[in-house]
Amino acid sequence: MFGLPALPPMWALGWHSSASAFKSLDDVAENIRMYKNQSLPLEGVWLDASYKNPNGEFAINPSSFSNLTNFTKDIQSQGYKMVVTVDATLDISNRGPYYQKAQEQGALIMSSVNRDKFNGALASEVN
Repeated sequence: MFGLPALPPMWALGWHSSASAFKSLDDVAENIRMYKNQSLPLEGVWLDASYKNPNGEFAINPSSFSNLTNFTKDIQSQGYKMVVTVDATLDISNRGPYYQKAQEQGALIMSSVNRDKFNGALASEVN
């Protein structure tokens, strides 16, 4: 390969807003409004883990982010980008379907220190 590296899209080089404090789409909308009202540049908004269902695997929080698709289309029509983080998570508290499948296939990373907690399956609570 020869030549200069490709530049990312121009919007990726601009100012972005992100906060773990976004607890709902109303919070995100208010954040965007504040940027507009202050005439501050804003290219995109990032959603961290707060948009996900706290008890679900790869699921959107149904109470506070249920309209995420339409909200994203709306802010895109205003020229903003929406970026969501994707963290691989398994629902160990309710033993969700992905957790059960991983357990059946022996795909969970096991702790040699805390065998009794979650049957040795590593979780954020395991030290």
